[in-house]
Amino acid sequence: MSEPTSSRPLAATPGALVVVKPSRGWQAFQLGELWSYRELFGTLAVRDIRVRYKQTVLGAAWAILQPLAQMIVFTAFFAAHGFSTEGAPPSIFYFAGLLPWQFFASSVSAAANSLAPTRRTVLPHRESPSHRVRAATSSS
Repeated sequence: MSEPTSSRPLAATPGALVVVKPSRGWQAFQLGELWSYRELFGTLAVRDIRVRYKQTVLGAAWAILQPLAQMIVFTAFFAAHGFSTEGAPPSIFYFAGLLPWQFFASSVSAAANSLAPTRRTVLPHRESPSHRVRAATSSS
């Protein structure tokens, strides 16, 4: 069986045996491969956002209330213990630190959960965690 020379996937004829082999060694990250699945990527990200906020009482307002509540707690705690923000308003200072941290934490958590072996949807291996990160970007 010869290896295909094109990077585009080949359509299998019905009843044909398709053998999928892993590539050897470290491969460069191929943005073209992700670009070819951009519609799937967007659809899955939108689905994750809808499911996340459909199941809450507050809906999408939760994405704003959660970091604001954490900012209030951080501001009160650190102000009580005398931490310096070097002239910056404390609430803005802590909020600016919380946003990237929440994005990172939710992205890593969602990406790790998307790699669970009980998944029914078959996705390209690079696409599965990627749409979770995109959904976290819109909700953080």
